[in-house]
Amino acid sequence: MITKIASEEVASKLNDWYTAIRQNNLELSVRLKKEIVKDLDHMEENQNVLLYYSLLDFRHKIMLSFYSQNEGNIEENILYLEANKEKMVGLLDYYFWFFKGMYEFKKKDIIEAISCYKKAEEKLYIVDDEIEKAEFHFRLAHFYYYIKKSYLSLNYALYAKDIYKRFPTYKQRCITCEFIIGGNLIDNTNYDEASIVLLNALKGTDSLYDDMLTSFALCNLGICFLKQGSYNSAAEYLSKAIDLFIDQNSTRLPKAIYNLMHVRIKQNRLVEAFNLYEKGMLYSKELEDQEYMVKLNFLKGLYLEPINQLLINETFTYLEKVNKFSDMSELALEVADFYNENKCYEKSVFYYEISRKAENNIKKGENFYEN
Repeated sequence: MITKIASEEVASKLNDWYTAIRQNNLELSVRLKKEIVKDLDHMEENQNVLLYYSLLDFRHKIMLSFYSQNEGNIEENILYLEANKEKMVGLLDYYFWFFKGMYEFKKKDIIEAISCYKKAEEKLYIVDDEIEKAEFHFRLAHFYYYIKKSYLSLNYALYAKDIYKRFPTYKQRCITCEFIIGGNLIDNTNYDEASIVLLNALKGTDSLYDDMLTSFALCNLGICFLKQGSYNSAAEYLSKAIDLFIDQNSTRLPKAIYNLMHVRIKQNRLVEAFNLYEKGMLYSKELEDQEYMVKLNFLKGLYLEPINQLLINETFTYLEKVNKFSDMSELALEVADFYNENKCYEKSVFYYEISRKAENNIKKGENFYEN
């Protein structure tokens, strides 16, 4: 007779698995999952441990999706979890809403993501683990950065970093918090301060030998210098990031190519810009990245051919649909300035108005996101 494995032993290994996932330790996470799957076949019956496994398997697949690895049918996971939601209490209930928020955010469903995150935040009081609290605040910092709520994003990022810096094994997370802090400083046009933060983050990657983290740091610095108008520095950092992203088959590749394309346009190197457009569209289609397909077409439509009003307006239709009003405002302002410089004042006013309406939508959304 095969001896049953105690459920407490499997639960302990599940905790180790979640630690590996939170640390983005891909190799260890995959190995632990294989061990746990074998253990479950011989574990004494325990419904909560099985639910915990299902939640972590869902979280594991979310992690794999960021590495462009085949995560399997993640939709099956969410359907199973939703069907068993009533059985989850306490910490399991918190995990369900937290992980579902991450999943919805990955799908760019902003409204559903914030709804899930808010439900998880209501249950955060039951979490004793300091690292888990930091993880939650880090994810909210990333979310609010994405929707350009800088003051909220900075608050969550600083809270998370204050915890992570007390734990030497979470140096990687400290650096990713600095990415978010630097990004918010860029959004607030504090470019000098942002470059200091991001250069410090890049230096911090040296001791970690983590090419993915290094590539993120390079990309963030490139974007900072683009916004600052330091186009040679922007091109240098973005080119290095793209080389690494290609090696990693990273989902961040379209974003980096889009920004380098923007740099080359600013430098009036339009042939290079068009080559980047074609490369960016190829990768965006492979990754099914609708956002950057639209944004690449936006730059092409405005700068690389006789003005293509259809491509430009499709950009604003898409951004409005996905509630990216900050990007909508910024790009509409770019079109308005373009027309203003070319003395097409009526069209310029039209896009200034689009920018203004987008800003109004940002303000309307503040109560929803904050309350």
